[in-house]
Amino acid sequence: MARPRKPTHLLSIVGSLEKNPQRYADRAGEPVDERELGDPPPKLEPSAAAVWREIAQLAPPGVLKHADRLIVELAAVLLAQFRRAGELMPLPALTRLQSVLGDLGMTPASRSRVTGAQTPSLKGNKFASIGKRPESPGKPGRKAL
Repeated sequence: MARPRKPTHLLSIVGSLEKNPQRYADRAGEPVDERELGDPPPKLEPSAAAVWREIAQLAPPGVLKHADRLIVELAAVLLAQFRRAGELMPLPALTRLQSVLGDLGMTPASRSRVTGAQTPSLKGNKFASIGKRPESPGKPGRKAL
């Protein structure tokens, strides 16, 4: 199984984009959605709308955006259905619910793979103010000391 794709902003933080720009050329026009998730759609039934709000509150900060509204709606409908049907919910629907929650970073395993819009905390890092070291002028690939 292939390794999961790292988010572009994480590659930028660790310096991979600068080191191998040709490797990430296909990400140059990657869309960025700054809009918030917002309220549930008006046509959503009340129980699913309540689940929507619960998902929005429980999701890692900065992860769910306006472009995610359709997948959040699907998760809200499936979770509301699960809460109504309980153990009578068909197994394929349960599997789909778990998959959708994983896509949203709402399972323990998937949460470790999701990064939000927050910047990493540099509190307590005495080197945070220095930033990245410049390249050494005569030897490519070596960092200046």
